[in-house]
Amino acid sequence: MSRLHNTISTVTKMVGFSIVFTLIMASVYEHTKSKIHSNAQYETRTLLHDLTQGIASDGDPIRNSYQKPATEELGTKIPQTVYPIFYHNKPNAVVFSIRAPDGYGGPINAMIAIEYSGKIIGIRVLSHKETPGLGDYIDGKHGAFSYQWIRQFQQRSFSSSSQQNWKVKKDGGTFGYMAGATISPRALIKAVSKALKYYNSNRDNFFYPKKGMQHSGTKTIRDSL
Repeated sequence: MSRLHNTISTVTKMVGFSIVFTLIMASVYEHTKSKIHSNAQYETRTLLHDLTQGIASDGDPIRNSYQKPATEELGTKIPQTVYPIFYHNKPNAVVFSIRAPDGYGGPINAMIAIEYSGKIIGIRVLSHKETPGLGDYIDGKHGAFSYQWIRQFQQRSFSSSSQQNWKVKKDGGTFGYMAGATISPRALIKAVSKALKYYNSNRDNFFYPKKGMQHSGTKTIRDSL
């Protein structure tokens, strides 16, 4: 009887310990998950602010955001978050993801901000697999040339008459490049021009999405990578 009592007592303690441990781990997970999401939200807001400086807005782009299905013209393979910006209840600008699948070593993921008129406000490369010290200048973070290179996109727009300009100078276009590292620049320029062309043909759908597209609200840039 004593042995049975001891066994029951031991099992009860183990079950109790397991329950307490599970509750503690669940609490830690929820706290960590909340913290990670909060950091991602901050990161997203910072990037949106940096990309759209000087663009008037009377709303919250994150709150207005929605999920756009994977789109071949944007190079995306999974649904992406679109951030429309309104001013006085009129479309003013939009930020969304693009993907160049043919970058050196792998795809290039970037965010593009476009005025309603179709002019580029700015571009940020989020990830790439370029060679450090060579082709990584495309992200704008590696010295003066890199800083200036990514800013070549600003204030550009796309039309059939300007199509030839959307190439590196080596190929007859107007974009500068670094000798020996043209694969990723070519890929990104091509992806941006395709995105602009698609935007021009579907402009209002970016601000007034078709029925059935999921409202994002709390999605972050990390969710689109």
